[in-house]
Amino acid sequence: MHKFLLIVALLVLVNSVQAVVFLVSPVSTALEANASFSLGEAMPGETIELVFSNEDGKGGYWNQVTIVEGSLPGNWIVSQPELFAESLVLSISIPKEETEKLQNMRFRLSNTQNPLTVQEISLKVVLKNDLIKTSFSSVQEFVSLGETASYQLVVLNNSIAAHTIVIRSSLPSFWFEPQTIVVPAKQNFTVPIEAVLKVSPKSYGLKSFSFLVDSGLNEKRLDAFQIELLVKPTLKGKFGAGLFGFSFFSPNLSVFYFFNALLGSIQ
Repeated sequence: MHKFLLIVALLVLVNSVQAVVFLVSPVSTALEANASFSLGEAMPGETIELVFSNEDGKGGYWNQVTIVEGSLPGNWIVSQPELFAESLVLSISIPKEETEKLQNMRFRLSNTQNPLTVQEISLKVVLKNDLIKTSFSSVQEFVSLGETASYQLVVLNNSIAAHTIVIRSSLPSFWFEPQTIVVPAKQNFTVPIEAVLKVSPKSYGLKSFSFLVDSGLNEKRLDAFQIELLVKPTLKGKFGAGLFGFSFFSPNLSVFYFFNALLGSIQ
């Protein structure tokens, strides 16, 4: 009888020890039962990856994580949890049309082999549209025809999720081809990345154009820059520029073809 009571007392004592949820990413913290924690900020269209340690802080482990029913809008997409050797991974996709707001998400972690090991926590995320910041670290103001103008675009991502941006311009595609860049999520501090944008002028003169930075996830315009580039003429460039302004078989270009052939023969 005394042995039975001792066993019951030990079981009660073991289960009274508070389990802990260890969040590893996008931020690292330990959460007790029913705790609430702010993850940070994210943008519509992004996917937040949550990584939990499978340790429960009392010698056991978690092998399941689920969203508590009703704690997320119906158009948010939650992936199937993945169980790894030391972690549980869950992804949450934010709709691209979502508005700026504070969203609370409630999670339940459990062990399917031990029904008594269950714990719920709340994670909050603030949705904003302006977490991508861009600027130029250098702008080339002039170039000779036939050369390439280079621009260094600096991109900062203040979101807890990675973001895809698309850089376009008002120039023809044979001057500048659009570029797609994946900007990593913010970690403990924001690390800027640099993208080199190259423009290949096909005619000389003062050119005014725009670089346009768009979100590849929610189709919103993130930034725009007005640029002026002076393209200096060269002897061969003056003749070569004709190819980009007139029909190839235009009879008015017969003189151009003669001089172009002459220049080519003396190179």
